[in-house]
Amino acid sequence: MVQKLYIALLTLLLSWGAHAQENGTFKNLGPQLHSATLQGSAFVEGKNGKTYLYSVVRGRPAHLVGYDLATNELVADLELENTDGSWAIVASTDGLLYVSSAQGYLFKHTPGTQQIENLGIVLEGEKLVWDVVAGKNGEIYGGTYPGCRIFRYHPKDGFKDVSRGPVVENQQYAQFLAYDKNTDKLFVAVYIGANVVEIDLKTGKKREFLPEHYQKNGSIYNLKLVKEKTGTKLLVWLNNKGVGRETLVFDTKTAKLEETLGTMEVRTLLKAPQMPTAYYTVDTSLYSTELRADAYAASRHLFSFKGKTKAARWNKREVELFTTEGQLVKYNPATGKSSTVTLNIPKQPIDIQSIFYGPDDRVWLSGYLAGGNAAYDPKSGKTVEYYGLIQSEGMAKQGDDLYFGIYPSAQLYKYNTKVPWDMSQNNPRLIRQIEGQSRPFAILSVDARKKVYFGTVPNYGILGGAITEYNTETDELHTYTDVVKNQSPVSLTYLDGKIWGGTSISGGLGIAPTEKEGKLFCWDPDKKETVFDITPIPGIMAVTALINGPDDKLWGMADGNLFIFDPNIRQLVKQTKVYEVPAKRTHLWRDAFLVVHPSGKVYGTGGRKFFAVDPQTLEVNVLREGLDLLTMDANGILYFRLGADLWSYTPDAALSK
Repeated sequence: MVQKLYIALLTLLLSWGAHAQENGTFKNLGPQLHSATLQGSAFVEGKNGKTYLYSVVRGRPAHLVGYDLATNELVADLELENTDGSWAIVASTDGLLYVSSAQGYLFKHTPGTQQIENLGIVLEGEKLVWDVVAGKNGEIYGGTYPGCRIFRYHPKDGFKDVSRGPVVENQQYAQFLAYDKNTDKLFVAVYIGANVVEIDLKTGKKREFLPEHYQKNGSIYNLKLVKEKTGTKLLVWLNNKGVGRETLVFDTKTAKLEETLGTMEVRTLLKAPQMPTAYYTVDTSLYSTELRADAYAASRHLFSFKGKTKAARWNKREVELFTTEGQLVKYNPATGKSSTVTLNIPKQPIDIQSIFYGPDDRVWLSGYLAGGNAAYDPKSGKTVEYYGLIQSEGMAKQGDDLYFGIYPSAQLYKYNTKVPWDMSQNNPRLIRQIEGQSRPFAILSVDARKKVYFGTVPNYGILGGAITEYNTETDELHTYTDVVKNQSPVSLTYLDGKIWGGTSISGGLGIAPTEKEGKLFCWDPDKKETVFDITPIPGIMAVTALINGPDDKLWGMADGNLFIFDPNIRQLVKQTKVYEVPAKRTHLWRDAFLVVHPSGKVYGTGGRKFFAVDPQTLEVNVLREGLDLLTMDANGILYFRLGADLWSYTPDAALSK
């Protein structure tokens, strides 16, 4: 074993030497963004007789934290290896805690101890475990992505595929679950192409619940089973396109839709003991109602708190909630009194989602999922963190202003870097949200036109992105959809008065592409239309990088291929393979980045490789593995991410002030 390890290390070192022909200095600048973002949470009764509150703090790595509710003290802080988050945790009937993983694992923990066990990938090919629920006799069930499958786990039997393939064919998200122990049936919410499927766990038979209207126009947020005098009811919380958020009440025996109520965060809904009253939350408020349309219309608002509810329970005669702000909230329905305790939630480093060299000579960063921003000052080596914006997919600058493209809902923000960051003073300021769009990866500033252009991926379950033109002088915004039919513009540059872009065949998650190849296109900003498009390399999914090269031609990256395109003759003139890409990918929005260095070299990232390109010969030199994203400062120093860490590379040819 030792000999094999030695040979592997020697091979790695030799291959490193074969690539590392350029001299330069790499430096790990460390984590830049931190957050106490809470995900899966649950109240748990331990085998030792104690009651705990467990939650997952998203980070790199994510941590499972546990609190003894007798003292509210932190008693467990455990790393979840190779995992950056968890959407759900659940206690089994035999008192064990199971934790889902955003990387497809399942973890097991005994409450009150300091050990946690990684049980491995739940089903081969599954990348993410969404929801987990307890079944009978110590078993649990979970839903997955991208296979839209259901697994069962028991300590004696291990993992089993109980859905026998996708819950619904051609769907990816088995996202929310509810289990009925009396009938041994599992209810599964499929997020895109909204559907609710009942699986009889004894026979494997499936039954759909949602009427066709909701399947075409809905997206589901969660499920809940509630026992009423008239039988067990299934509550389905969803967004009904054109109507808004609703709660559907089904009879589980007949599958009949009995009531349509307003919005209710049903997962944490509590039914009062021996009473028809239900307690539920919407955003940061607690309400009470009976599960009838006329009662919901007159539902009573009880009080407000900070954050959204992650877990809820009856604690003796009180409603007890745990929120995203780390608050334990108690409410006594009999007295109307409430109390709040804020738990100490340890912040964790979070992954970098985007990086950009700003107009204030700092390297700006955005955090993955948890959001937040940070700015690293190359001169002082110090980082300042900023809060208020969620996940930025891309950034650009014009003058002193920094522009952010935010997921979800393609929110566009403008930040004046000469004025202090203060969300309460509209700095950053929300420009608009782009209807029907979701992820603004490509952002291009054209100073000569006083315009900023945003290339966007559409919402979940939709094909066909858009280009949005923002006039920085007049504050006018115009969106142009389907610039390339059923494709999303994911890279943009400006050359000779035209907008040039690269597309991906992928749309929003949850829908398969209809087009076969990504495109390079030319969009006329005067005519507001696409005037030319071409597939630069046959068979590609996307053109994810596009820049003005050192030779006044377009340089791009497509599925691991570097290409040079002459816009005058509208032909590809050179290309070379830089790296291989996976044969099967569910979607592709972002992969490669390119910059022209003051030395004349072209540097790039893609396929988790950092490489240099000789512009004369197109010889590619891979300088380091594992790095991605890319920006360059005024001194020619390059910056990347490696998970939560910001890295820099200073070539020998870097400029000095």
